[in-house]
Formats: sequence, C-alpha cells, structure tokens
Amino acid sequence: MRKSFLLIAFVLGFCLGFQKSYSQNSPSVAIVLNEYCTSNVNGPADYFGVMSDWVELLNIHTNSVSLNGYYLSNDRYNLKKWAFPSYFTLNPGQLGVVWLSGRNTPFVGGQYHANFTLDQCKGQWLILSTSTGVIRDSVFIQKTKPNHTRGRIKYNSIGQEQWRLYTTNSQALA
Repeated sequence: MRKSFLLIAFVLGFCLGFQKSYSQNSPSVAIVLNEYCTSNVNGPADYFGVMSDWVELLNIHTNSVSLNGYYLSNDRYNLKKWAFPSYFTLNPGQLGVVWLSGRNTPFVGGQYHANFTLDQCKGQWLILSTSTGVIRDSVFIQKTKPNHTRGRIKYNSIGQEQWRLYTTNSQALA
C-alpha cells in the first residue's frame, strides 16, 4: 500500500512539474520562449501605437536559425495558429519579438504581429511548435500586474521552474 502511494505521488509530482513550462530536451532545440507580457497597459507600444501583449524569443544555438516552418499558438489544440514568415531568422544569442495583437501582419514597420492575443485569466498556454506538431517550447500563462512580465531566469534544456516575474520591460523592447 505504501509503495503504491509513493509511486502515485511521484508520478503526480512529475506530471504537475511539467505544467508550468516544457521544452523538448533535445540538442536540436535552438529557439525558446524567453519572456512574455500579458498586461502591457503603459509599456512599449507597437508600430500601430497600441500597447499590445508580446512574446520574446531567444536563439540559444551557436548558428543563425530560421523559424520557417515554426508556429506560435495560445491553444494546445491548435498548434499551428500563427506561422512564422520564412524570413524570420535569429542570430546566435539574438532576441526576437512577436506582438500578440491579433493583427496577423507578418512584417509591418519592422515588427511581427501574430493573429491572436493572450488573456491571462483564461488558462492559456504560449506554445512554439514545428509544422509536424512537435512542441519545441511552451509556458502556461500566469497572471501578472500591469506592465510586469514573466521571463526565463536562465535557459536550460528542460526549462522547468526557470521562469520568474519581472517588473521591467524586456531587453529586446528596452
């Protein structure tokens, strides 16, 4: 009985640990979600003058990486919600921003705008996946105060428990 209880507790703890963030543990993972904002009320404005939500991506690879064939989504059941344009490329260590404005304008005024928004009160995820549906990185959206963001402390190959609350804007938008 005790062994069964411990096994169940271990399995539940292991599964619940993956609920906050997941990165595929593979040397081929080059682009990760690095920071996101779901409460941009008087922070940086996008090209259209709107303070939209945004997500920052980071290239952790030693080479430039094209995101051709990658997708962003806020829906676990529709991983291909917004396709990255073929010319979206990040150099090693480079940060890239996608505005989550719902505008679906791949490149306007030097900015990328996805066709969806985030709502921190609806239990949404932010998911980066490939055209074959392989999830490369994801994070469960957590509530924040106005203009606060959530970002990685430091990327590791598992990505668990490596997110924290930030009270200032991203490096890419500073």
